[in-house]
Amino acid sequence: MAFGAEASFYLKDLKIKPGETKQIPVYLSSDLQAKGFQLDITLPEGLTFVDKNIVQGSRLSAAGMMVTPSLRGGANKVLRVLGVYNSDYIASGDDVFFTCNVTASETAALGTSKITITTAKITLYDTSNINLTLPDTEYDIKVYTTYQVTGSSADEEMGVVSGSGEYENGTNATLTATANEGYHFVKWSDDTTENPYTFAVNGAVSLTATFAPNQYTVTLLSSNNSYGTVDGGGSYTYLDTATIEATAATHYHFLRWSDGSLENPRQVVVDTDITLTAMFVPDTHHVSVVANGNYGTVTGTNDYGYGLIVTVRATAASGYYFVRW
Repeated sequence: MAFGAEASFYLKDLKIKPGETKQIPVYLSSDLQAKGFQLDITLPEGLTFVDKNIVQGSRLSAAGMMVTPSLRGGANKVLRVLGVYNSDYIASGDDVFFTCNVTASETAALGTSKITITTAKITLYDTSNINLTLPDTEYDIKVYTTYQVTGSSADEEMGVVSGSGEYENGTNATLTATANEGYHFVKWSDDTTENPYTFAVNGAVSLTATFAPNQYTVTLLSSNNSYGTVDGGGSYTYLDTATIEATAATHYHFLRWSDGSLENPRQVVVDTDITLTAMFVPDTHHVSVVANGNYGTVTGTNDYGYGLIVTVRATAASGYYFVRW
């Protein structure tokens, strides 16, 4: 009697390293009550059963069956597990049925191969020994190793690297270089400029990230090019010190920088692009207007900026008239 979807032995999530011994769980998914079962598990090249011993899961041990495991065919490649009715039946469910011990040789080839479950059958409970014959099934088992991926910074004051660790062969690792303020990522030690950098891991990898200081521009302006000039602008490396100076033309003088600083010349630490304007103003001159005696009055005495046109006025007193300046 061929089975439908109501019963199956299966394996899942199988991984092992060369030289490693692991317990492999075998699952039984069944909506049926059973009084017996049989299955063969065949391992691929590079893997062997440690021995014939198995550890029964709670569902199998509760059935009180006589369970007989045996190794068949030589080379510990095939494990047969036979269970026959004793005092109770196997309840329906879906969980670990039993576990067996498998080892991978030190020379086991890396990659994915197949474990096969064959000649599997379930004998139904409370019937005339009707067997459900299950088809052969294959399940992937991955033989893998891990490699160390190390990412480092050529200068941790400039930036750091994340993503180092152990990675399985054939998987992808991602290293990320993060520049500190004022710096930027340049390249990895293998000359790759990709960042983050994702690559397949097939061996140990060590990569160093190179960072460099940013370049910033200091832009200097004059409030009026006729009043004065500025010097010291240009391109600077991060944290360089720029010396800037404002030079007034004849009859003018420096007042202040646009950021309020009165210092001139001055030094500026460059940590970003900077724009500063030098404020110049005309020199101030005093104009004094005086009348002789009490013959009249004059106006216009004051301080005036260079180049301004000044109006002075003389007003004669009664009985007098203006003669000249």
